[in-house]
Amino acid sequence: MKASQETAAFRTVTAPHVNANDVELLVVEWLVKPWQRVHRGTPLCAVETTKAVLTVESTCSGFVHPIAAERKTVRVGEPLAHIFPTDDPKQLAALSRDSGGTEASTVSKKARELMEKFGLKPSDFPPFTAISSAIVIAKIRELQRDAAPSARTAPGAIERVTLTPSSVLVWGEPNSALLAIDAFESAGELSPAAFMDDAAGQGDWCGLPTLAPDTLASLAERGLRRAFLCGRDAEATLAAAKACKDASVEIVSAIHKTAAVSRRAKLGVGVLVGAMAAVGPEVQLDDYSRVLCGATVAHHTRIGRFASVCDGAHLGGNVEVGERAFLGIGVVVNKRVRLGAGCTVVSGATVVDHVGADMVVRLNGTAARRPGHC
Repeated sequence: MKASQETAAFRTVTAPHVNANDVELLVVEWLVKPWQRVHRGTPLCAVETTKAVLTVESTCSGFVHPIAAERKTVRVGEPLAHIFPTDDPKQLAALSRDSGGTEASTVSKKARELMEKFGLKPSDFPPFTAISSAIVIAKIRELQRDAAPSARTAPGAIERVTLTPSSVLVWGEPNSALLAIDAFESAGELSPAAFMDDAAGQGDWCGLPTLAPDTLASLAERGLRRAFLCGRDAEATLAAAKACKDASVEIVSAIHKTAAVSRRAKLGVGVLVGAMAAVGPEVQLDDYSRVLCGATVAHHTRIGRFASVCDGAHLGGNVEVGERAFLGIGVVVNKRVRLGAGCTVVSGATVVDHVGADMVVRLNGTAARRPGHC
């Protein structure tokens, strides 16, 4: 069945595939109103990934009708909005009648090849979607994630763990775990002995045996005394911290050999400082905070618990960063600025004034409160 003449000219704006590991995005806020006139390149909405907040722009001119609600999560490739040739709401009703479960998607050549390889059909994607290879890859990642078995340890894996007085268990999300392993290997004081993750599959990872969390007590009985924690979120990390405490396993930090950390800096537990990062005197890095590759934190600055200062960010002196704040790649923060708990500063943005809790600072320097927080 073909779409009716009333709806033939509409276009659909879909959720983009931004980061390799992100198959979902949060719709932070709409920047346009229903049936507002837009042009190609008009900012439509702000969406949030695990790394940043970015703006989705219109792909054509017309009248926009948002589909995805604010504060709701959408999968990559799902429709965010339709853009119609006129501002007549009847087009939307006609669209609902004519879709009727039919496929009205266009598929790129590369996307079709991937779909054939992995047994996907156009009906596996939202209707009226232009299916690109990026959208297919995101769908494949989503299916692989959903099909992943519950964490369990392969037979014989725990027996292959060699424990010495310098052994450390790395427990958490794989990307952060890789940075921690790199830091330990560069410093040479502690030796990664195994990798543990709540969602881990079987087999080795980065040359380390992969273990499920229920093996922690057994490792402790065999002599494990240290662990580095980098859970997928703060709650997962705290749960792992409790398990370590119960097993009398100490939580340690991971500091890359090439990082310059002042002797006058104060570090909490579970801190990660990446390669070539610089941490100045009288800096306080609270528990489970992260200062990643090439980032600089000047004197008398405090980074709150679970806060992240991403690669290449630069913080002036006397800055305060609240708990769970996220400072993206290349962010610059002026001296004596306070960043509230839970705020996000988009990659590349410059901050020259105080930012409240749960605010989002965009590239143009504007800040807006994250939906759902008052």
